[in-house]
Amino acid sequence: MANLTRRQSLGLLAAASIPSTAVVAVAAASPDIETVSERVARIGGDLADALNDYTGGKFHAVVYPSSQTSMPVSFVSSRRLSAQERFDYHLAELKKAAEELDPQIGYWSADRGTAEGLSLSVVITAFRVTGRYDGDGVYEGGTEGWSGKRGTYQVRLRDSLLDGERTFNVSTPMDRMTLKESRLRTYIGRRIGDLPEGA
Repeated sequence: MANLTRRQSLGLLAAASIPSTAVVAVAAASPDIETVSERVARIGGDLADALNDYTGGKFHAVVYPSSQTSMPVSFVSSRRLSAQERFDYHLAELKKAAEELDPQIGYWSADRGTAEGLSLSVVITAFRVTGRYDGDGVYEGGTEGWSGKRGTYQVRLRDSLLDGERTFNVSTPMDRMTLKESRLRTYIGRRIGDLPEGA
C-alpha cells in the first residue's frame, strides 16, 4: 500500500465525513447556468418565431434596454412605408425626443405648404406652456409682442370637446377664436381679472 502524506490523509478523512444527502444537495444546486448572451439569443429566437404569427409577419420588433425607456419594445411595419407614413413616423419620433429635451413643450404645429403666399414647404413649431386655465376671465398673453408688451385675452370655457380636449372661446377687441386646451396653455399667461359684465 502506498504511503499517504498527512495532507492526503486529511483530505480522505474530510470526504468520508460528508453525509450522502449533502452530496446530493450540492449536485442539485449546480445546473448549467445560462449566460446573458445565451438568454438574449434564446429570447430573441422566441420573439422571431412569435412574429411569424403576429399580424402574419407584417411587423418586426425594435427592442431597447428597459433601463433606457419606458417603452422598450416597439413594432414596425415590415412593408415599405409611403412618404406620408415615413413623415408621420419621424415627426412623432422628433416630438418625443424634443419633449424629453424640453418638458415644457405643450403643443405642436406641423404644416406642409398650407400657408398661402409663402414659399415654405414644411413648418414645424413647438410651443411651450405659458399658462393654465384658472376659470373664465381675462388673461394676459403668454409672450410679449413686438412692442415688448403682452396683450390680453378674454377666455371662456365651452361645453364641447375637440379630440377629447376641452375647448375655449378666446377673444380680443380685434379677433375671436376657438382653441383646444393644449393650445390655450401655450397662448395665455396668468389670469389677471374677471370677464366684463355682458361679455
